[in-house]
Amino acid sequence: MASGSYYASIWADKIIANPGSMIGSIGVIMQSVDASELMSKIGIKTQIVKIGKFKEAGTATREWSKDERAKLEKITEDTYDMFITDVSNARNLKKENHKEYADAHIFTASQAKEVGLIDQVATINTAKLILINLAKVDKAEWSKEDKMDKFIQNLLKNSIINITSNLNGLMAK
Repeated sequence: MASGSYYASIWADKIIANPGSMIGSIGVIMQSVDASELMSKIGIKTQIVKIGKFKEAGTATREWSKDERAKLEKITEDTYDMFITDVSNARNLKKENHKEYADAHIFTASQAKEVGLIDQVATINTAKLILINLAKVDKAEWSKEDKMDKFIQNLLKNSIINITSNLNGLMAK
């Protein structure tokens, strides 16, 4: 859960991460290339009809102007502020300490728990049990079969088939 996917999870009642998860990357990036030299070398020219000083801001067909860069930096700063404000409110963290849990750091699951980005480090089976408890359902039904459960079921099924075949072979003798 990094960046936008982490952002989507912050208001959950409980955030549980697999021990091997990477969490965080709370930051904002805006990027583009300046392909103007390449376009010039291969003979590509742009044609633009626009209204508005900043309509071309961020384009890849030329270098950004100082005004455009400043505007894009302001948008990035405002978006970052919104991100850390929401994370701090949702996770009960101090916004002024955002360099500890945000600043685009990537954390292991246990590190993310230490800084307050998640509630628990656990396996999917534990997460399912917690979800069943939180949802207060009697019988949970999962649309996607767990890989480990499927493996065990196949192992048992194949074992039963092998035992039955061997027993039938012994009885026939």
